[in-house]
Amino acid sequence: MAPEDERTPFLEAWIAPVRRYGIRSFLVAVTVVATLAGLFSASAIVLPFWQYLLIAAGSYLAVLLVFIFSSPRYKFWLFSLVFRRPVETDPLDRPYRLNVRGTEPGAPVLQVAAGRRIDRVYESGMQALLNAHNPVAIIASPPRDVSRKDALPAGMWSRGGTRSEAVVDPGVFGIPLESYSFERHLTEGGGLDTDHMLAVKDIVFLPHLAVALRTAGAENGRPADPFIWPEHTVDMQFLAAHDLVVVGGGDSNFWHGAVFEPVLRSFNHPPSTIPLACDLRDPSGALSFYGSQSINLNLHNRHLIPGLEKSRRYELDERRFPTSGMILAVENPFAKALGREHWCVFVAGPRSLGTSGAVLGLAAMLDEMRANPSANYTSLVSTTEPNVTAAVSALITRTVRCEYAADDYTGVLRPRGVNEIPTDRPDPDYRDSYMPVGVEYLDNHGDVPVWRLLVSLEPTPAAGAERASELARA
Repeated sequence: MAPEDERTPFLEAWIAPVRRYGIRSFLVAVTVVATLAGLFSASAIVLPFWQYLLIAAGSYLAVLLVFIFSSPRYKFWLFSLVFRRPVETDPLDRPYRLNVRGTEPGAPVLQVAAGRRIDRVYESGMQALLNAHNPVAIIASPPRDVSRKDALPAGMWSRGGTRSEAVVDPGVFGIPLESYSFERHLTEGGGLDTDHMLAVKDIVFLPHLAVALRTAGAENGRPADPFIWPEHTVDMQFLAAHDLVVVGGGDSNFWHGAVFEPVLRSFNHPPSTIPLACDLRDPSGALSFYGSQSINLNLHNRHLIPGLEKSRRYELDERRFPTSGMILAVENPFAKALGREHWCVFVAGPRSLGTSGAVLGLAAMLDEMRANPSANYTSLVSTTEPNVTAAVSALITRTVRCEYAADDYTGVLRPRGVNEIPTDRPDPDYRDSYMPVGVEYLDNHGDVPVWRLLVSLEPTPAAGAERASELARA
């Protein structure tokens, strides 16, 4: 007799779908029996009661199996039993397939790989971004830049200029995708809301990113499109023809939600065995609600991330993790629908220090991978199988060091300098002039997730000394 710890996962694998589909299957079986009884009665056919019980039991079992095997997890498990194929293993006899790896021998990596949403960018790591085709960055537009908000298509601003529910119909632009809706954090009255607008720090490092992305095509001498585009100056046809970097969350940047929503739906319908690693949305309502107050995590071993060990919700919120950011790379859904190959990267954080740090980190990452072709950046996500993980094109970052300008907030002139800033709470000595010069990323490929240095832009000592002496003379 097998020990309980070996028997329980097998039993749970069958008990879980019965719990999920049992009542629904019972109702369908009762409907089938009632329909047959009515037909037999009209035809003057009389059956014993036990035969009706057999029909009900058979109908229940058949419907339950149909529901169970409509789930990718069980459908591809059955497929793997019928069509067996060898699987590669590492030196510890753990199987792997593409970016999918088992954490123990015999893990069902083929079933997970077969049931995944195929996204070549998402499953290739950040190396996929090096072959960029005329990439552009989409930033938020302050309301003052848009005089006729009602003339913008795709629900960028709702009636009256308030930002709430957006209704998007890609078919208007000739893109074969179904229309969809989502909600954004409401800006009351459509006025200036400093918490949900573009922050200048978000775009400071975009020139660094432009150089990092466009280096590969610089030798052809062809003038490229401008790299930075405000959200109201682009449309779906334009986006479908470019590689995209969408800067900021869905509350400030309309295209974050408008591009992320079809990506999310492609992973959810049908459900992918490999989920998206992170997002900036609240899924509790009927529609996705996009904001920028917290980053939701689907990472492997997320319960071991420093600061989240005892959390009930695995998210990096703006109060406890104010300098965090996310980088998520996927296929451009508009280009995909038109048969084109372009990617899209979402770069955002709960606050401007997190967003600007993520942009800087992305630029530094691309420079390193271009200089070292063997380097790649990925994060592990948990899959539908507890002993299978997948490496995907996502990275969680945090700003850990900032340079600041001279100030006299305290009544005493303080020279320019660099601060190590808290990463688990708001900085009590926060300064408006903070600019990221040190960024770390979360590495969860080991047994315990750890933060590692991604980029450090230290000011030169000579320049610092010169600034200090000038201030002293002043």
